[in-house]
Amino acid sequence: MGLLSYAMDRIFGRTTLMLYVGKRPAVEIMIEGKTITAAIKNPILAAELGFSEFMRSLESRSTDPISFLLDRLKSLDYTIKIKWGRLEIKI
Repeated sequence: MGLLSYAMDRIFGRTTLMLYVGKRPAVEIMIEGKTITAAIKNPILAAELGFSEFMRSLESRSTDPISFLLDRLKSLDYTIKIKWGRLEIKI
C-alpha cells in the first residue's frame, strides 16, 4: 500500500481544505468519501495559483506532480470534481 492510499484511507467523514493566495481564498477542497471536490471561490486567484504551480513544474523539469497526483487518485477510484457556481465538471 502506497503512502497516498494509506493517507486517503485514514480520512473519515468530511475534510475541508482552503487554499489562499495572499489573504484571499482561491479554492476550497472538500473530501467526502471517495469524492474530491475543488470549489473555486475566486476564479482569478485560482488561475493565478494554477499558473504558478505550472511554472514551478516547468522550472524543476520533472514530471508534473499535479498530473501524477490526479492519476494516482483516479487509480484509487476517487471521483474528482471542479465546481464554480452551478457549473460542475468531473475530471
